[in-house]
Amino acid sequence: KVVVRRLPYQLPQDIFENTIQKWSLDITWLNYIKRKPAKTQAKDNIFSRAYLGFSNADTLLDFCKSFDGHTFIDSRGMYITILLGYPFLVIRYRLLLSF
Repeated sequence: KVVVRRLPYQLPQDIFENTIQKWSLDITWLNYIKRKPAKTQAKDNIFSRAYLGFSNADTLLDFCKSFDGHTFIDSRGMYITILLGYPFLVIRYRLLLSF
């Protein structure tokens, strides 16, 4: 399982799917949660996120290495850095090494 956090709230799901198309054959499920901008300037925008499931551990490692720190450019030309969280990867990777 992989959680892609801090996606821009204005990023549509189809553009995100096109971005990860390289790994689409090994993605078993995808849950994209689109958020909305803050209603007032006093509050922070809530970022979108995506949950991905992979069928292959090697593809999962490749995705994590290449997509971590990916940058999107929104319509105003602002760079938005993507932080990638994969809490279950460390446990599975250690289990793979122990066998």
